[in-house]
Amino acid sequence: MRQEIFCRMIFVTEVLLWTVIFYPFCVEGGNCDYLKLWILVGIPFGIRKMQIWIVPRKRDVGSTIAMLVFQMLIGGIIGGVVLVWKLFLLFVFMVLQLYKAIKKLIK
Repeated sequence: MRQEIFCRMIFVTEVLLWTVIFYPFCVEGGNCDYLKLWILVGIPFGIRKMQIWIVPRKRDVGSTIAMLVFQMLIGGIIGGVVLVWKLFLLFVFMVLQLYKAIKKLIK
């Protein structure tokens, strides 16, 4: 039980760390572009989930870099969805743990 809570807190710490790292890149004119932040924070979580990397053959450097950027964008979108889903599951887990603790205190 304690190990599961510890692992979930590590996940939250990782998300906060990536958010702090990428936040300065998303602020323009004092306003934060949250879509860009969502994609950038999702990259570390989405690259792990990608199954296929497109490797261009017999192309110039420009098309290779463009393909890499496209793959990072797709990985960021996938990771953003995974991140939102994991945070939702974390919220549900915390609500259930709180419910169990209150139920235990009442009895």
